[in-house]
Amino acid sequence: MIIDEERKKYCEIKDKLVSYRQHLEDEKELIDKVKDNDIQYMLQEINARQIYQYEKNKLRPYFAKIIFCKDDQIEPEIVYIGRIGFANLDDDIIIDWRAPISDLYYNSRLGSASYKTEENFVISGELTLKRQINFENGEIISVYDLDNSISGDEFLQPYLNASADNRLKNIIATIQEEQDKIIRMPLGDNLIVQGVAGSGKTTVALHRLSYLIYNNRKSIKPDKYFIISPNMIFKSYISSLLEELDADQVNSSSMEDIINVFINKEYRILNKHEMHDILEQKGENDDFLRFKGSEEFVQVIDKFIEDYEKEFSCQDFLVKGIKILDKSVLYDKYIHNKKSTIENSVFVWANAMDSFVKDNEEIEEHIKNLYVTDKISFNQKIEIERELQKSIKGKIFKFYKKKSLMELYKKCINQIERYTDYKYSKILKKYTLDNLNKNIISYDDIGALIYLYTKVFNQNEFEDIKLVAIDEAQDLSFLTFKALKELFKQANFSIFGDMAQGIYGYQSINKWSEIASIYDSPKFLHLNKSYRTTIEITSFANETLKKMDYQLADNVIRHGEKVRQIETMQVKDMILQEIEQSKKKGFKSCAVICKDKNELYKANELLKGIVKMQEENDSDYDDNQTVLLTLESAKGLEFDFVIIYDSGSYEDNLLDNKRYYVAQTRALHELVIINQKK
Repeated sequence: MIIDEERKKYCEIKDKLVSYRQHLEDEKELIDKVKDNDIQYMLQEINARQIYQYEKNKLRPYFAKIIFCKDDQIEPEIVYIGRIGFANLDDDIIIDWRAPISDLYYNSRLGSASYKTEENFVISGELTLKRQINFENGEIISVYDLDNSISGDEFLQPYLNASADNRLKNIIATIQEEQDKIIRMPLGDNLIVQGVAGSGKTTVALHRLSYLIYNNRKSIKPDKYFIISPNMIFKSYISSLLEELDADQVNSSSMEDIINVFINKEYRILNKHEMHDILEQKGENDDFLRFKGSEEFVQVIDKFIEDYEKEFSCQDFLVKGIKILDKSVLYDKYIHNKKSTIENSVFVWANAMDSFVKDNEEIEEHIKNLYVTDKISFNQKIEIERELQKSIKGKIFKFYKKKSLMELYKKCINQIERYTDYKYSKILKKYTLDNLNKNIISYDDIGALIYLYTKVFNQNEFEDIKLVAIDEAQDLSFLTFKALKELFKQANFSIFGDMAQGIYGYQSINKWSEIASIYDSPKFLHLNKSYRTTIEITSFANETLKKMDYQLADNVIRHGEKVRQIETMQVKDMILQEIEQSKKKGFKSCAVICKDKNELYKANELLKGIVKMQEENDSDYDDNQTVLLTLESAKGLEFDFVIIYDSGSYEDNLLDNKRYYVAQTRALHELVIINQKK
């Protein structure tokens, strides 16, 4: 049998892996004897990471096997594919899933096939075997040969039926062709990926980072990649995935983390929905939240910056109280020497002015005329001429009175009517300044603050980042995308999201085409197949998509329980009963999802001691427990079993339909919807 053959072969490979581990220990001893401290430290880091990766993957050193015979060779090449590659195994080759030849496993059918090397050479030949090998606790438990006649759905069945934590462990083995295409796109491409719920957007984003790290390892360090997460729960959730993918050195931040780099810590940041909720409770118009993220507001900030520059650069140049140069000359020099930031511009401007006044015949003639017309004395003339021969850079620098980011933003908001005729300017000014004066920043201010920072200050924190991946990107505004592009000046962007899950539509973009102009010819890609949910759950959620007139999701042919809708007044007893039943079925992760924070706190009072409440900024996240959370916090996550706390709280409008859709599509295997009888 094939499985016996592979088990026998694994015994041989296992012995070689033990020798490989010993080799790392021997190498460690040699490194300890290196005299150069810098070189020793670098080698120690490499060796420690190799040992760490070995220990992490030794019980499952590979997951696939291919046999490929190159056109110019007689003997076929037998290659095993693992999460990482192992060297020094003699004739047996275990290569990294990110290596070029691994592309044969993910994207080629049996028969004539080819792949590109790192040097971009095409290697052609015959692919005669694609085999999946599944391990459990260091033993091979199943072997599966992939035939051209076997559908992807059939191949995925055993993995998709697994619990959430086991699915994560098997992600690399189950990457599909349309996902792999995005993962392996060149670093220089800007991507915008629209994917339905459960299509693997987060999976693809993280694997793309891992793939690019591996294939650009000679030129780009892992910390030059950046991923932006929607909240702290999601950030915690993906941290374990990044570690699994050998990509844990990637920078991972939320938008709140980024803005905290530039502001004083005493400012409290309102979560995405908070300002909207405050306005809703007061019966105020919330249209200004969208305006503050719009292209028009970019123009407001740009006009404010122009005025601010004119304010300090358009001034007469005086020496000893005597006007030497008219303000128009200084302003023209500033504009002529303008750079990407005000601080850079001021530095270049000061140097340019210093050169300009030295041995300037017009200035000499002007001073002479002042003396001849008795406007200055001879002693004043000598003092002015002597002063001009010194460096005047210090005098020019004094024109620019540096203000903090928050001072500038307050000034911009306070003068907003000068730069726009937007009809809700007054209410925008009122609520924004009220917040800022209380040391509060609303989420809709973050994009504007970052953009303003990039235009005024010299910043080095993010200038070397080469790629930025953004997940749940549909929730960001035009201005935020613009600001991030300015902040990560050298980076290309991989943007992932789903417009049907845009639950912050009152302050975010409505379609991907709105941001196309920000990037250099972005490639638009689609993931339309849901791998997360069963047919029953997908069909149910598709009814909500129909209401919103979005493209319906396809899904893998995987059946499960029907979506159950329960009308009850005994909410606590019903939820307790459902959770107990889910545990008996072997489900490890369970979520009770609430519409908003108000509902969350009410549910927490009811369910204390039964489930753990998980708030949005809570980074202590464990995906093997029962949690109570809002749909905002649940976005991007998945659970074996989901209970929607109260379907009656969702109204029939676009925003609530999007919220309801997000809640419906968090479940892998079973979804229960409670309608609380009033």
